[in-house]
Amino acid sequence: MKRPESPPPTSPQSSPTTGPRPTPREAAIAGILGLAPDSDSASLLGVDPSNTDDGEIVDALNARLAMVNAHRYGSTPLGDEARLALHAAAAQLLGGRRQ
Repeated sequence: MKRPESPPPTSPQSSPTTGPRPTPREAAIAGILGLAPDSDSASLLGVDPSNTDDGEIVDALNARLAMVNAHRYGSTPLGDEARLALHAAAAQLLGGRRQ
């Protein structure tokens, strides 16, 4: 009896029906913040970097952090990834002003 051919192995990072699996950061940004996974720092915080002062960036960071904390996954590792992405975005925007 002939055995059926098995399909080629798939990468653990992808599946034939859904494509590449998102990184934890991408999943946090899309799932918790509802933003495109490739959003830039200003988009993550919802600010216009050319027309925003340092205080507004910090206020935007705090508002987004409150969103994450209120989300049902806010206390999970996914929430931690979202907070990390937000802090990194704020640091990038604030640090770019000091150079």
